[in-house]
Amino acid sequence: MLVNWDNLGISGENNFLQLFYEPHSGTLVAHFFRSIGSGYGLRSLWTRRVTDGKYVRITPSDGYLSFEDPVLCSSSPHVFTNVMRVEKKDAGFDGYEWHSIQRIDVRTGEAEIIAESGSKGFDTGLEKTWISTLHGASADCRELYCSAAIQKKGVGAVSPTEYYLSRLVIAEGRIERITRLSATFL
Repeated sequence: MLVNWDNLGISGENNFLQLFYEPHSGTLVAHFFRSIGSGYGLRSLWTRRVTDGKYVRITPSDGYLSFEDPVLCSSSPHVFTNVMRVEKKDAGFDGYEWHSIQRIDVRTGEAEIIAESGSKGFDTGLEKTWISTLHGASADCRELYCSAAIQKKGVGAVSPTEYYLSRLVIAEGRIERITRLSATFL
């Protein structure tokens, strides 16, 4: 069945990925994907209250930002998302770079950056850390569970990037390693 997304208020998207329900505000959160060419794409979030007929976009329509791995907060009307930036190279694209973790109010679309690439705790001078995947949130939404990549820097830094199941303590902006993921993502 072909769906006309425009009838629902959703424009410019190619593929529906997943639907979430946020019970605190009675809001549906839809995750979409739009191809931008060369095998790359951008993900976005759209919401509608159960009493409304049309969705509205709550993530910015930026040509380079992709809103990945949505995780609903169980204690407030927020969704966390792992934001990646598509890197442009010549006439095409050259991968994704970690941009930030954002907490978005599903009622208003107001976003707050809670962790950012290059910020204290994510670039110590000896190690560079980035979030590769968000997995979930604690019951009080003060911690996020994620896969974090750790890359050594500086003289003698010959080890490859290592991945860890980790905990992001939001108030402190600190990553705590839980266990090493020996098969990169597993």
